[in-house]
Amino acid sequence: MASFSVRFLGCKVSQTDAQALRERLVRDGHSEVEGGGDVAVVNSCCVTNEGLSKSRQAASGAARTHARVYVTGCGAR
Repeated sequence: MASFSVRFLGCKVSQTDAQALRERLVRDGHSEVEGGGDVAVVNSCCVTNEGLSKSRQAASGAARTHARVYVTGCGAR
């Protein structure tokens, strides 16, 4: 199974969504690692310009690790 990391930015909704995603991935047999991993999920935020900027930086940083990157949350659009 794949290893994964999840980074969330923004509000409590983003935090709750990220935790639910973690639990689902672990339940499906994947292992969570700090940073890196085979898959990187960035649960983004666009409520503020700062949140959007940090979301973009996190996604770019994850892409440099050669992980498969998924951007979710309200900043993904």
